[in-house]
Amino acid sequence: MKKVVISLAYLVLSTMNNAMTTLVTLPDSETIKKRLEALQLNDLVRVTSIHKKFGGKEYYPVGVYHGTEISIDDYNQYYKDSPKLHDLMQSFAPIIVNTILQDHPEAIKELIEFREKGNYEKNTN
Repeated sequence: MKKVVISLAYLVLSTMNNAMTTLVTLPDSETIKKRLEALQLNDLVRVTSIHKKFGGKEYYPVGVYHGTEISIDDYNQYYKDSPKLHDLMQSFAPIIVNTILQDHPEAIKELIEFREKGNYEKNTN
């Protein structure tokens, strides 16, 4: 079952990536870690190693958004699915994504436009 879910997630993500044109190389993991720690997200970094997931790799903006959502879900599961924590961390998702993509304003703009058109919701529901 897990393999099917992962395959479906990959298919959805591939479809979204095809709609994006800006492929960016993200900063190294240490830079991402420092940026997130500056936002007082040390525990998220410790629990999820989100900085290692993205550090120095190439991503489309929607891939960064999706990967951030997965890290937030992993963080919430670590703390036993607390609804209050989940809501709080979801509110941080755009800030985390913008922090990771801050060297690429064109990627942030493309992600905002993509979401405003409703493409993200349409492709993930």
